[in-house]
Amino acid sequence: MAKGDKEFVLNGKDGSTWNLKSDQVALAEHMGHTVTVKGVVSNVTMHNMKEEAKDAAASAGVKKENSEHGDMQVASLKMVSGSCK
Repeated sequence: MAKGDKEFVLNGKDGSTWNLKSDQVALAEHMGHTVTVKGVVSNVTMHNMKEEAKDAAASAGVKKENSEHGDMQVASLKMVSGSCK
């Protein structure tokens, strides 16, 4: 996890990136850590539509690439490692 301009950025193992915000979790304490987060995805309907389109493309033989970028309001965070892997 890293600090962005006004929020924190989580880089997923699958190549996705997420802008994280939270009023409940002290995100700054976990900069540079490997974490798992749970929360609410912004614009969930659009996010789900993009995921369905990527799955359909993969079923048709198109390479599934997850260059997803989304926004999440974090409700909980679990530290996996004290460093980025």
